[in-house]
Amino acid sequence: MPGIMLAVFVTVFILMLFLRIPLTSAGLPAFNAYSTVFALYAIPNGFPSIGGNPILGCIVWGMIANFLGPVFGFLSIYLLFKKE
Repeated sequence: MPGIMLAVFVTVFILMLFLRIPLTSAGLPAFNAYSTVFALYAIPNGFPSIGGNPILGCIVWGMIANFLGPVFGFLSIYLLFKKE
């Protein structure tokens, strides 16, 4: 666990350094991509297997989650606020 904590600290620190460069300053997409990869890769057997390569399964589940996120975000705003 300490090794994982150190790796996460170092990689998030590097990510924050890259955010200071104007060409790579897309903070929210970068952090969301990092958290998606970390969550899918670090959770063993956390998602149903699609067969074959487990890395391919992580990619597929990550794509599904990153597609559904904006859809549910839009629906939550659309359903929460009254229409004028």
